[in-house]
Amino acid sequence: MKCLFCENEFQQKTVTQKFCSQSCKKKYHRSTTREERLKNYPSIEFNCSNCGVLVVTDSSERIDMRTRFCCRLCEKQYWRRQSKKKPTHLTNHYGSGSFHSLNKKEGFVDD
Repeated sequence: MKCLFCENEFQQKTVTQKFCSQSCKKKYHRSTTREERLKNYPSIEFNCSNCGVLVVTDSSERIDMRTRFCCRLCEKQYWRRQSKKKPTHLTNHYGSGSFHSLNKKEGFVDD
């Protein structure tokens, strides 16, 4: 991808990264207006985290800032499904049992 300020090629670390460095980002934001920045918002390609559909955003008509989900329905379904999973803080790092049972074995908990 090309940096929006200096136009040098760089490897993106995230899907939404538009600048090669923090200094380019600051210089760009100081030298342009908000309307100019929104016109230059790049097209992004990603797979929806809920349904897996390939999404390509197009900012030519309106600003499309989606980065993870194809629609609001998929976003709602994804977060509802996540909340029903067993909390990870109740299991130990070995993949079985709970911290409570592990601590009981080690003699840290009196029951």
